[in-house]
This record gives sequence, structure tokens and C-alpha cells, in this order.
Amino acid sequence: LRMTAIANPGVDKLDFELFCLRVSAIGACGMCIESHEHEVIAKGASREAVQDCFRIAAILQALADKFLQWHRSTL
Repeated sequence: LRMTAIANPGVDKLDFELFCLRVSAIGACGMCIESHEHEVIAKGASREAVQDCFRIAAILQALADKFLQWHRSTL
């Protein structure tokens, strides 16, 4: 990401950090997860909101995996 996008993402800072947390969970980057988790909690998010991020990330990853599996079977 470009620094200008990070400095002014165009959405609420907490929402942006929650988006980043989901992406980090999908990418399985432990350092990024810890960093973004710390930020969302510091910005007032609850532990439940953090858990919801991981649930959403797991669903998105499962959908992407199924889509890729389907796509490969049609080639």
C-alpha cells in the first residue's frame, strides 16, 4: 500500500484497521495480525470485534478456495 493511502484511507481509521486485520489473517502474517489487533483494540474495538474479523476472514478464504477449486475443474 502506498503511504498516502494508509495516511488517508477514505474510511474511518478503525474500519481501515479492521480491514487490514482481515487481510493479515487471510495472509497468515503473524506480525501483521499482532500489529493490527493491537491497533483495533487501542482504537476501541472489543475482543468480539477482533474475533468477528477472524471469522469473516475464514469465510472469505473458504469461499476463495472453493471458487479456485471450481475454476480449476472447469479448465
